[in-house]
Amino acid sequence: WAVIPSFVIAALMFVLLGWQVPESRARGAQISLRALAAGMVRNYGVVFRHRRAVGYLLGMGFASATMFVFLSSSAFAYMEFFGTSETLFPVLFGANILTMMIANRAGVFALRWVEPELLCRIGVVVLFVMMLLLALYVGLFTPTLYGVVPLIMLGVGMMGLIYPQGIASYLHFFPQQAGAASALLGILQFTLGALSGALVNVLHDGSLQPMAFGMALCAFISVTGLLGVAGFTGRNDAAPH
Repeated sequence: WAVIPSFVIAALMFVLLGWQVPESRARGAQISLRALAAGMVRNYGVVFRHRRAVGYLLGMGFASATMFVFLSSSAFAYMEFFGTSETLFPVLFGANILTMMIANRAGVFALRWVEPELLCRIGVVVLFVMMLLLALYVGLFTPTLYGVVPLIMLGVGMMGLIYPQGIASYLHFFPQQAGAASALLGILQFTLGALSGALVNVLHDGSLQPMAFGMALCAFISVTGLLGVAGFTGRNDAAPH
């Protein structure tokens, strides 16, 4: 029953798009399935051959994986490990959304003086530092709710800065292949998120260490991919058509 509203909305969107959105392709122009597949492969190849774009894919993909590890472990961490109530858990979880919103608006404000490429890198570095501190804190000390929550808030909240600025910087490389580039980013984001979250759950041992170390590892790959592959500077160079 839960899927029925989504199905109805999807069906209505399908009807409205077919009815109200005109066809942009010229009449009589036919595209074979083979030509369509060849075009997709060609466009994806352009993205994968662009070194700096691959760095953005790694940076944003593993930043997203960091968040997914938290999403898959948050209920255990807050409600079971720390024993928070069902009333308090949504507040603690929602605090991450609040920091994302603040980071997002701060990024928009900072665009008056700072390029989006640099803002994305700042967000990834802050994410890594917070997750490293979280892993050290959980690994070396007896963690408390008051120590864990701020680190996760400041780290996961950086997604509000990383993704908007990162997507703008990444898609700037591909004025002719924006669809393929966006699709690859979406696929990578959810694939890495699902795999990372599943792996942390498999390694679950009743402590916070799998979550903390998993988030730190994903954040490390994110910052390494972005800074090491895409580079420290924000210079953009468009991909060949």
